[in-house]
Amino acid sequence: MNFSDFSFNKSIEVTLEKLSSQNKIPHAIIIEGSDSEKCENLAVFLTMLSVCTEADKPCGHCPQCIKAKAQAHPDIFY
Repeated sequence: MNFSDFSFNKSIEVTLEKLSSQNKIPHAIIIEGSDSEKCENLAVFLTMLSVCTEADKPCGHCPQCIKAKAQAHPDIFY
């Protein structure tokens, strides 16, 4: 999993790695926290992860990631 453009605490990274390696990322995730910017950052990461077409997801460079990051992806409700 590619965390290079994102900064999360280690427990979030470990959890996402585990879910991804088991192919068990849930269809819905509730994100809550006191820092709305970090919550939105995680939401963007998850949307990019879900639509990325590259092997090391999210790549941040494929058309799907670019649309998701710009909140302009037609398959994602913002």
